[in-house]
Amino acid sequence: MRRPSRIVISLARWALMAGLAGIVLALLALADHFRAPENQASRHNLLIIAAVLLSLSFILAPFVRRAFGVALSPESKRDQRKTLLDEMREHPEGEWEASFQPPQSPAATPAERSLATKLITTLYVAFGGTLVAVLLAL
Repeated sequence: MRRPSRIVISLARWALMAGLAGIVLALLALADHFRAPENQASRHNLLIIAAVLLSLSFILAPFVRRAFGVALSPESKRDQRKTLLDEMREHPEGEWEASFQPPQSPAATPAERSLATKLITTLYVAFGGTLVAVLLAL
């Protein structure tokens, strides 16, 4: 599996940071509501900025999936599919039985991948819940 480019990784980090910043701004707007209920304009501005940041994190979500290996790329599927004829061409006839081993992929283990998948899914559920709350508060 190919490693994602630096641009993809930086866009994925921007997406996650934008979502986290949106949550922080939404919490600040909530705290501002309890601290100074008469201050409507600043709370409205905070909610709009939070909604924009949270929306940006959803727009950049495909980069997050690609950068952190949540989704399988089509290239890795293509590499895994080999016909018997392809495998026989790789090994001469004498060493066919001796060197037969299943292909090992250098990708992350399923436990590491599932942990990353659970973490990113949890973050995006939190981003979505916060975005819905912000839109209802507007």
